[in-house]
Amino acid sequence: MNERRIGWLKMLLEEARSLNKYDVGVTSERLARKLGVDPSSILKLNSNENLFVPLDFLRSLLKEVVDEVDPRFYPRDERVELEEALAKHLNVDHDQIVLGSGSDQIIELIVHAFLRRGDIVLSIAPTFAIYERATRTGGARYVPVPLREDFSLDVERMLRSVEIERARVLFICSPNNPTANQFPREAVREIVEGFNGLVVLDETYADFARYSTIDLTEEYENLIVLRTFSKVFGIAGLRLGYAVSSVDISSILRERFQMPYAVSSIALRMGIKLLRNVDFIKGRIETLREERAILIRRLKEIDGVQPFSSETNFVLMNLSSVSSDEAYRRLLNRGIIVRNIGRVLNLENCIRVTVAPRPMMERFIKSLRGIIETCV
Repeated sequence: MNERRIGWLKMLLEEARSLNKYDVGVTSERLARKLGVDPSSILKLNSNENLFVPLDFLRSLLKEVVDEVDPRFYPRDERVELEEALAKHLNVDHDQIVLGSGSDQIIELIVHAFLRRGDIVLSIAPTFAIYERATRTGGARYVPVPLREDFSLDVERMLRSVEIERARVLFICSPNNPTANQFPREAVREIVEGFNGLVVLDETYADFARYSTIDLTEEYENLIVLRTFSKVFGIAGLRLGYAVSSVDISSILRERFQMPYAVSSIALRMGIKLLRNVDFIKGRIETLREERAILIRRLKEIDGVQPFSSETNFVLMNLSSVSSDEAYRRLLNRGIIVRNIGRVLNLENCIRVTVAPRPMMERFIKSLRGIIETCV
């Protein structure tokens, strides 16, 4: 091979390898094989999936969808129908909505549409890793601004950042992952008003919290709000998310940058059916909130565990008598997968656990308590 070509290819590959990998963790099947148990016995509590929406309910809707969809045709009417159903559900104009294959795909779409190589993106730290990954993949520079030690948003520091005048996009996750807290509406409004570029507010977990800022998209032309069906509706495996923004922004994203037929007919029609059952889903959310409160209360009873309040479907906790690495490994050996977060600001040993129905949480609490007792 030509030496010049070899050098060029090597440079391209090295640049690509410099990007951070997104580690989704061990799979239930792989862990089950390692432990020699049935995969159904594994507790998968690391990805914030919604286990309160009954599987039988989802499968029954999915069977209806499969019977109705003709997979030989590209999705068109399904997209329009879902946009209209969402618009009615959210009380916005259907032209404000952009559907995507999960909100991750829309994050990449925003980066592709509005950032160029060398541009600056602001965000908070710690937060969802995909913002940095998408930014760097697009050739832009990612500048995180730390949260305060109480996990609150440091609005003044963010708006006075030396990078603020040159930043084009600002990502905020609220409620935030992994800290689980929702930032005050007034703080969000202050940032949207004070930032000259696009503010992307990721509300993946807003259905489990106190409020949404979707209504502000009609007031602020620089605000994009991200939502997803993965968490609240329990269809993470189908990949369906959406953005709400001004009509100008949404039309640019949808018509100029998004590839045609970005979402499958199956996912679109499933979204339509779920919105028709939104009252049932709201009941599941209320049950989740109740179980979340019980989980936090039970965790507070364990010496060496400091759980934090949550407005999401997960709970972050700091461990003082065992390292997060050790707790993670020992939980794996008991067939329980959690997220090993590690350091969060001034906290050294944090893990994150998905809120699940009571029997699953009882098993997790019992296992965590046993691990800590043997490490003291």
